Amino acid sequence: SGGDLQLAPDGSLWYATGEGNTGGTSYVGSGVYRLASPRTGVFAPSDRVGGDELESTTINALRFDGAGRAWAATLRGVWYHDAASASGRWTLAYAPNPQYLPAALAAYSTTQTGFGSGNTDSTTNAAYKNIVNDIAIDPKDARHIVAAIGWRSGDLYNGFYETRDRGVRWMKVNPTGAINPKEIGNVTFAWSADRSKLYRSEEHTS
Repeated sequence: SGGDLQLAPDGSLWYATGEGNTGGTSYVGSGVYRLASPRTGVFAPSDRVGGDELESTTINALRFDGAGRAWAATLRGVWYHDAASASGRWTLAYAPNPQYLPAALAAYSTTQTGFGSGNTDSTTNAAYKNIVNDIAIDPKDARHIVAAIGWRSGDLYNGFYETRDRGVRWMKVNPTGAINPKEIGNVTFAWSADRSKLYRSEEHTS
């Protein structure tokens, strides 16, 4: 099963496995694969990007910041990797509730501000608290990134999370205007043709 397919700035083709939705019966994948020559080549197990960091998860979107990084919106937070190579492991940039991540993933986290004990509550089965649906990268500033995090049935932590330093510090932001932060569910982003406006297709939770 697959979640996304994107061409990178260098012409390589990236394939994200794992069903790209928040259903309880979604099939997980084996990570992300990079095909250096998509016109003539075919994907092979040796094309996997990184190691097993993104094994047995779902990946909703792949995005490239134009400054050397590939970003992945996954069931287990926001991750990034060198966009020009498949070698080297993925780095976990942010998950709002890291205590609900598999213990093995702690080795891939950074020491950034905002990645600490996270939010806590009494929910025991809370894997859905780190679902990242999409990532929007500012076309004028690769350091400015917005992540849409949210479970389809609604949760206290659903919403938009922003970083202005390329993933070092993250903060939840509450949009004003027509967006009700309490109704933000599964979100997909899209830029206008001139890159001046960011649109979002949103599933309301109410």
